[in-house]
Amino acid sequence: HLLCLPDGTLVMTFAVRMEIEEDKLASYRRGCGVLMSYDHGLTWDKAHESLIHSFDYADGTALGYSCGHAHSTLSADGSVLTCYGNFPPKGACLIRWRPELLKRVET
Repeated sequence: HLLCLPDGTLVMTFAVRMEIEEDKLASYRRGCGVLMSYDHGLTWDKAHESLIHSFDYADGTALGYSCGHAHSTLSADGSVLTCYGNFPPKGACLIRWRPELLKRVET
């Protein structure tokens, strides 16, 4: 899901169904991730990709891996409310987070 912050930063929230490092499965962790673009979507700041919520893989069944359908909305106070499916244990997760805490630091 895409959001445009008042300063023009694009925020993409997405389901994390596999954690891959160097083209190999790194873990069975699942959750909800965030990427930001500071140039209208031309590039994405992958060096600062963040997980705003995660859970370990469940029970090895097909539904044990299920998560997805992220959607976010910007609140008047500047926080973001993100909802995504975490099907076996909870059904859904709501995460309130602040984009400025994830933004890259310019040096």
